[in-house]
Amino acid sequence: MSKMGCSVDVIADGEEAVPMWKLGKYDIIFMDLYMAQIDGFQATQQIRFEERSLGLPKTPIVALTASESSEEQERCKKVGMDGFLSRPVSAEQFLEVISKFKDSKSKDEVIVLNP
Repeated sequence: MSKMGCSVDVIADGEEAVPMWKLGKYDIIFMDLYMAQIDGFQATQQIRFEERSLGLPKTPIVALTASESSEEQERCKKVGMDGFLSRPVSAEQFLEVISKFKDSKSKDEVIVLNP
């Protein structure tokens, strides 16, 4: 994604997601749904709870998964995810999602969980 003009941090599991998000430098999070320790659903719920508790703006979170099931997409929406990408994901799909959520104050920082 650096070729797309974004700085990227890759994280191994959901347990690292919330502390990294708390650094406050991410414009978007691509969240794998099924990770060790804390899965993507739990990590998203924790981030959304913190945002509400602290009155912070919502960071876009996009699910990454191998599944295309409508049930899984609905579960993602319920926990507060903003988008859904099914693997394999092309560079064009990443760019499209980044463009959708990018604003004029964007820092071009992206976090990718368990790629």
